[in-house]
Amino acid sequence: MKNRNEALKYYKIGRNLPQGSKESQFFFDLAIEADSTLSYTYFEKSVPFNKRGNYSRGFELLNKAVELNPKMHLGYRGWLRLVKLKDYQGCISDLYNLNKIKSKNTFKAWGQNINFLIGISYLGLKKYEIAIEHFNFAINENNEEIDLNHYLYNAIALLNKESFEQSIRNLKTCISHNSNFTEAYYYLGVNYSKLNQQFLAKHNYNKALHLYEKRIKIRNPYNEVFIELYLEDITQCLK
Repeated sequence: MKNRNEALKYYKIGRNLPQGSKESQFFFDLAIEADSTLSYTYFEKSVPFNKRGNYSRGFELLNKAVELNPKMHLGYRGWLRLVKLKDYQGCISDLYNLNKIKSKNTFKAWGQNINFLIGISYLGLKKYEIAIEHFNFAINENNEEIDLNHYLYNAIALLNKESFEQSIRNLKTCISHNSNFTEAYYYLGVNYSKLNQQFLAKHNYNKALHLYEKRIKIRNPYNEVFIELYLEDITQCLK
């Protein structure tokens, strides 16, 4: 028999205890026992398992949360599939499904633009044309709010499609808003090298190298950076 009020009481206690502790998991179990249809309990219970890399148990719980409340939890599962598992097709499937049921003008999935995450997934699958399409959607959806990563990864997809001039335009947009954008200079160098403009290529590689040596690059303390730039990438091009 469902007892939603009791389940919510145990759920709130569990949330306020240290995440992943035996005590918090105990109260989440009590909440599930009181009402097995409260999706947030499964979601919260899943988080520490996925943070610790126990994806088998984590996704077992998260999948239950999605089953009960897809509108609330599909975005997180899609993001998690991309960032932690590199399950590009799984991310695309989840976020396409979320797009079908999300509220009008809601573009975010776990704090990031849905079309940007889909674009990254297609870029990972080397499907550059459709990746570019979704990056452009993301750029247009942001209106006055500019996320330079949208332009950067769009530029990378365009580079792989050999649309060099368009790629360069996106990278120059990055630099116009952030003159210390190491990755933008590096990919400008790659574009100019492909266009056989070696002087401009070398100039931008050197700019990227200078910034990289100052430890200026895209970093994430929790997750692997997608297509992360390394020192060897730059020095190899300069050779």
